[in-house]
Amino acid sequence: MAIKAARGTAVPAVSFWPLRPLVIRWSMRVGAAAVVIGLAIAVWKYHEASDTKPQDTAMLKYFSELEALFPDQLRAVIFDNYGPRLMLSEQGNVPRSTPVYLKVCAAKRCQKVVTFSGQQVPINGDTYEVLTDAKGNLLLVGDNGVWSSAQPDSTSLPYVIEGRLLRPVL
Repeated sequence: MAIKAARGTAVPAVSFWPLRPLVIRWSMRVGAAAVVIGLAIAVWKYHEASDTKPQDTAMLKYFSELEALFPDQLRAVIFDNYGPRLMLSEQGNVPRSTPVYLKVCAAKRCQKVVTFSGQQVPINGDTYEVLTDAKGNLLLVGDNGVWSSAQPDSTSLPYVIEGRLLRPVL
């Protein structure tokens, strides 16, 4: 379809139709991610019970929903005083394994991290690598020291650390 100009020449109509499906897909992903993050905040704020099974189930559910939105890109979900943040890989190269839950407290500030073994995560301004062994023990390795769930009290790190694998509850 052409639009006639003042002097009789035809001006082609501009169509943005090829971009529309892309915009719709991305807006749906962003909206779904906002809903999931909002639900994660609600769980984080209101379900910090001593029994970890319901909390682990909820964390696994939200983590798997975020993984579905960002396949092979989700490196970690970090909950701190500023709310939840996603750490995404630019390429879809994050290996799938059992998610790891860490709670790291320094003074009155705590961070909770859900990630995979082999990922590097920022904790209180430092970068630590999260590793698991064949027995399900966790290691937090950084320049300032090492923490192991097998010997949680023998660490040089200035944090109180709690960690476990997030396995589905049957």
